[in-house]
Amino acid sequence: MKRIFLLLVLSLGISYVYAGNFKVLFVNDANLKYTNGKAVKVGDTFKAAEDINWQKDKQAVKAIDMSTKKQLIFLGREWTRKGGFDVLVSSKRLSTHDAAGLPPEQQDPFSGIFDDEYLLLDPIEIPVKESIALDDNNHFEVTFDYGDTRLTKTLKQNGRALVLDKSIFEVDGEKLEPRDIVISIDYIAADNPIPTLAKDKVDIIYIPDVLE
Repeated sequence: MKRIFLLLVLSLGISYVYAGNFKVLFVNDANLKYTNGKAVKVGDTFKAAEDINWQKDKQAVKAIDMSTKKQLIFLGREWTRKGGFDVLVSSKRLSTHDAAGLPPEQQDPFSGIFDDEYLLLDPIEIPVKESIALDDNNHFEVTFDYGDTRLTKTLKQNGRALVLDKSIFEVDGEKLEPRDIVISIDYIAADNPIPTLAKDKVDIIYIPDVLE
């Protein structure tokens, strides 16, 4: 009898642990619902993106993977456009080894620093290699087209990391209407006035704090 009771307790414990793989930290649409009709709320747990009834491209859920403790952003556009869903991670780091077999002088010094896409909800910190000088005189700039205007902004720094946040849409004291943009990233060295291209065609997917 004790053994049966113990097995029952263990079973309940396991069910509780695996009740959801992801825990909701933030949701930008109060009307977002699960497939069972219940509203998605902070503190909820769910197993997969398919559990959510995505209706709009910009619907977003920030969650924490209960197994790895990593934060992720789920974005509705991957479901509404493709009929399937990919988990997109705003803080992801790509493993780029394309230049690993080349001599040091032929390797791209900026390889592996930047992703091809960033989901812009919270500020994103991008670590920079120790081999690259980073200070007030050595910095990175982003350039992007906004309508008929080409804009350039210096990326903020936090120690050995670059900070990409929504202030990218503030230029010369003017706040622009946020939108999805494609940026190129240049490195400006103190001893070289000519910008060096670090990464081209980086997609910035703007995610509103509140979806109207």
